[in-house]
Amino acid sequence: MDIIHLPRKILDRTGACQPLFCNRPLSGSAEGALLPKWGIDSGPVFLYSLPMLKMSDREFSRIAGRVLDRIPDEIMEHVRNVAVMIEDWPDPELLEAMGLPEDEPLLGVYTGASLTERSFTWPEPYPDTIILFKGPLLDLCRNRKELEEEIEITIVHEIAHYFGIGEERLIELGYG
Repeated sequence: MDIIHLPRKILDRTGACQPLFCNRPLSGSAEGALLPKWGIDSGPVFLYSLPMLKMSDREFSRIAGRVLDRIPDEIMEHVRNVAVMIEDWPDPELLEAMGLPEDEPLLGVYTGASLTERSFTWPEPYPDTIILFKGPLLDLCRNRKELEEEIEITIVHEIAHYFGIGEERLIELGYG
């Protein structure tokens, strides 16, 4: 499968850092800062900021390619006419169409008709697509190992949709 990178600029994303909220203090490190905040009726809440993992489009594509190469041939031999693409961020319109709030991270999406929805005469003029969203994946991960694992989970999740496996079953299998 070929990987195509389609850059898209979203003006409301700075890429500076990804905040994580918790109700207990986290130990500080050179990577982030521990800042006390106060929650409503909950006492202190701490904001721990980690720098966003940064990487070139080329390196991200290489990692996604390595992940695709690791998916067993027994699965991939049944995946036909599916393009894997990389975009920077999901469109707000896509999030709205999926019923997701704009601040919920969408790591990937499968577009097309699953095998269970097709007939033998199904026309295939254009490939189905699996789109990986680079920005949310980089925001979620602290290092390349985590990124590779998350890309693998995302690709397997989207390939499962190609085969007609729904969200509930994917959650049961640990790919939710």
